[in-house]
Amino acid sequence: MRVLSTSKGERRRHRAVVEVYSSLVIIAMVVSLSYLVYSQAPRPTNSGNLVFLNDVRHIFASPPLVLVAVNASAPDTMVELDIDEASSSAGILALVGSSYTSVKSLCAEDATTFFSVYAAASGELIIKADGESWVDGYAVNSLWVGAGWHEIVLGGARSCEIILPGGGALTSPGSGVNPIPVIGRLESRSFALYLPFAGSRHQLQILFTGGVDSLEIQ
Repeated sequence: MRVLSTSKGERRRHRAVVEVYSSLVIIAMVVSLSYLVYSQAPRPTNSGNLVFLNDVRHIFASPPLVLVAVNASAPDTMVELDIDEASSSAGILALVGSSYTSVKSLCAEDATTFFSVYAAASGELIIKADGESWVDGYAVNSLWVGAGWHEIVLGGARSCEIILPGGGALTSPGSGVNPIPVIGRLESRSFALYLPFAGSRHQLQILFTGGVDSLEIQ
């Protein structure tokens, strides 16, 4: 009788241990699923800084382009774009070989430049250049666009002229040209831009009026 009583006790303890482990497995599964869901959503911060969700996609083109989509948890204004040691505050951003730099012209024979121009109204945006050209990621020399900022990428062009909807012409940095390559509005919750990609690892930093967003492109 004593042996039978001990056996029952062991079975009870074994059943209790199994129930505890089963509960732990279920809790672990719930936590894992919750992490997968909530890690994709903006997370609030106590400091009041913006929280960004970035999406980087490689576009098969020549030269290769990278689409960078930035979504902020609150509307903000983009004020500067830095890639490695190059800054939009110093001029038009350009890719020369495998390095980014800043230049003082809209196009250069040995470089791929990228910037944005402002269209006050909808219409046809035309690029006249003796090299390759893209408008908002499309490999074209003309595109029907809406009002707002539109990104231009020029590859290996010695001379260039951009005709805005309505007939205004741009040939050099100045009014109507923004060294920050952005599509849409500068004051927004979401930003998109295309970068010519050199095929290696680069550090991208976007400065907003409310904070800084940094990401690595590779």
